[in-house]
Amino acid sequence: MTRAEAVVQEVRRELARKGSPAYARRMQMFFRAPVRAYGWRTAAVRRLAARLRREILAEKDGRLLLAVAEKLFAGSTLEETTLGVALLERSVKEFGRKEFRRLERWLRRVGNWGACDALCCSLLGPMVAADPGALWRAVGWARSKNYWHRRAAAEAITAEAMQQVLTRADAEKQQKARKRLKEMQQTQAGGEVER
Repeated sequence: MTRAEAVVQEVRRELARKGSPAYARRMQMFFRAPVRAYGWRTAAVRRLAARLRREILAEKDGRLLLAVAEKLFAGSTLEETTLGVALLERSVKEFGRKEFRRLERWLRRVGNWGACDALCCSLLGPMVAADPGALWRAVGWARSKNYWHRRAAAEAITAEAMQQVLTRADAEKQQKARKRLKEMQQTQAGGEVER
């Protein structure tokens, strides 16, 4: 058994031990098709992901983090897929094309909107925003016969578009702030304010 498999096995035991079957049944109302769940609330899953990430990174093994995340995302429950994504969210800015291709392969495992949206909004979308090559890969997903690939294209490209909109908005705010600062400096220096 590899180290990643051992970590995933322990995580699955913890998910099963601390889950709520009643909450797992209530979660079904958000999905058309039945989904497997342990019955964890998202905030609790995120806390578990943060703790697990700290523990793995304390071993100074980034490859282990990606391997554990990949095995969790391939799991059969909502919590496992959420954990897989949450483990990598803080690393996504460090990822390049190699990691993008690896995460793109995760799309084959997507079977519900929760997994699709988490993967695309938290991991693939920011990577699409950072790399024009990744953007064109996402455009290609839109032509897929697979519904989840088409949804992934919409989610990742939307995330990319929102990033650009926010960047433009930030640039406009910065420009206004620079103009206001210049006005204040001129006023303090006794000069006239240019309009």
